[in-house]
Amino acid sequence: MLAAAAALAGCGSGGSGQTQAAVSTTPTTPPPPTATATAPIATVTTPTQTSTSPEDQPGGAGDETPIATQALFTGKDGDLTPATIRVPPFIAVKVVLHSADGASYGIEVAHHELNVDGSNPTATVKLSGLRAGKRYMVNVTGAPETLAIVANAEPGP
Repeated sequence: MLAAAAALAGCGSGGSGQTQAAVSTTPTTPPPPTATATAPIATVTTPTQTSTSPEDQPGGAGDETPIATQALFTGKDGDLTPATIRVPPFIAVKVVLHSADGASYGIEVAHHELNVDGSNPTATVKLSGLRAGKRYMVNVTGAPETLAIVANAEPGP
């Protein structure tokens, strides 16, 4: 204790020109242990950012399936109807042949054959869009009849 008092007395003596050495009698504590090379190193993982945009979701925003309009031909009582289907220009056309009575029907459109019957009542093919005023000619299998898909549908009710 006396040494501590002597050390404090030497402090702030300001201008005497003499220096006194302070002696500490309190034991020093060792520094805390440091990590060794065998200690595991902590890693920080950054979570990946998930998007909530419908564009990035499965089936979202419609860009996975290009837009198309449907041209449905129905076979019933040995006849295919309608004779002409009007579609919007430049939009892909999904041509559908359906057998309403289970009988066999067939058409050919743009070098694609569609055939239906009781075990396979519906067949489809997707075709490119048409310029305004252009048409796809639809040949009926086994008949001289010709149907048409015409690109001139007007928007609105």
